[in-house]
Amino acid sequence: MGLTIAQKIIKNHIVEGDMTPGTEIALKIDQTLTQDATGTMATLNLKPSASTE
Repeated sequence: MGLTIAQKIIKNHIVEGDMTPGTEIALKIDQTLTQDATGTMATLNLKPSASTE
């Protein structure tokens, strides 16, 4: 049986790990949506600094 649309998206964005249920993975994020100013601050805190890229 084929992959679901969610599984296809995850497979194409995996940076580290594999798609085994229950294991941690790292994903490349294309876009985030936030509602207010606290979302902007959260995004800035999660964005890697230039020194780690």
